[in-house]
Amino acid sequence: MDGTLVNSSQGHIGAWRQALSESGVKKTRGEIWREFGKTSEDIALALLPKGMKRNARTVAERKDQLFLEMGYRSAEAMPGGRRTLSALRAKGVKIAVCSSNPRVTVERLLKRFSLISLVDVYVTMDEVRRGKPAPDILLLAARKLGLRPSSILVVGDSVYDIAAGKAAEMRTAGVATGASSFDQLKAEHPDFVLRRITQVHGLVDELSCARRNSS
Repeated sequence: MDGTLVNSSQGHIGAWRQALSESGVKKTRGEIWREFGKTSEDIALALLPKGMKRNARTVAERKDQLFLEMGYRSAEAMPGGRRTLSALRAKGVKIAVCSSNPRVTVERLLKRFSLISLVDVYVTMDEVRRGKPAPDILLLAARKLGLRPSSILVVGDSVYDIAAGKAAEMRTAGVATGASSFDQLKAEHPDFVLRRITQVHGLVDELSCARRNSS
């Protein structure tokens, strides 16, 4: 969701900086940005000093609270995201949103940008034990959709999305519109690297055609 369908990075970074500051920890935008794609608790573990890591859950919960109080207001829809989902849905493609955010945050953003009616399921960090780059959230989405992992294309903006997709034995497409640059995504060796979300529609058509021709 974040970085592919919705641009909420500024709100998340602001919430992180305030939550960390309240615990006496100062981090730059860049230090926070490179952890994007993980769950809030995993990000807190990465950002907190060694002696404070026991407070990771508390800091993560405070960050999520701050984002819901103020940060989400600065979020914007990614250009072409809704149009792409609509086109895929019209072709009968099943769509899942797999987010490292809490369910309440995911629902609020999907509803705000009128995306919730365009997805079949959404899976959040509340439903799995391990966050990305572990494959748990993607495998749960596959079960909810009733699809084999090998039939799924994972589309994400961070190297953690790509790593999770590969671990789930799914095809992967990095979209260079969020946490990781084109070169960073390419270095993770996804099946495809895209410049924008609107390219997903054509990619899915190509994959569907190739599957029909091979059967």
